[in-house]
Amino acid sequence: MVVCKIIKTDQERGHIDLSLRRVTEMQKRQKTDERKQEQKAEKIIESLATQLKKQPEKLYEEVARVLLPKYELLQYAFNDVVETNVSLEKLGVSKEYSALLEASVREKIKPKSVEISGTISMKSYAENGLELVKEALVAAEKTNKAAIIRYLGAGNYSIEIGAKDYKEAERILKAALDAIEDKVKKDKTTEFSFKKKEKD
Repeated sequence: MVVCKIIKTDQERGHIDLSLRRVTEMQKRQKTDERKQEQKAEKIIESLATQLKKQPEKLYEEVARVLLPKYELLQYAFNDVVETNVSLEKLGVSKEYSALLEASVREKIKPKSVEISGTISMKSYAENGLELVKEALVAAEKTNKAAIIRYLGAGNYSIEIGAKDYKEAERILKAALDAIEDKVKKDKTTEFSFKKKEKD
């Protein structure tokens, strides 16, 4: 696929000046990615057209006519359906198939997410130390279902957080670690430390 940048247009002559050299690698990757996303959106509409026994081109035109004035790409509209629960019918998509299209979009497109993780190290000197450690970890997991803790061995536990963005992930992580710290402060016999995994 060749990506070019439009330098100027002459509407009277119908000329368009393009430059391949002025397109940066980042712009090229962005446009290529946008094209891939739009192809994914087209396939969703094609699949729905088969289900509705409609011509794919006609259905695409109907959907594009109401969504493209509001979104640069159909895929952006579909992302909004998944990430912000926007209603396609309220955006102007025909009531005849808006619910079916939304269902297909949710099936084929997953919400964007980020993940952060780290290692929790815990050691207790109490007789019931194992129980105290378990209580602290359970309290951490209860703060949010997105916090997943697994035993690694030798008093070490991994914690993984999945969220829609890093700010939300950090908030969930802090709440989980605060829950452990609260438990540790109360029993005063347990050592606790956390090491965050650096982003790749």
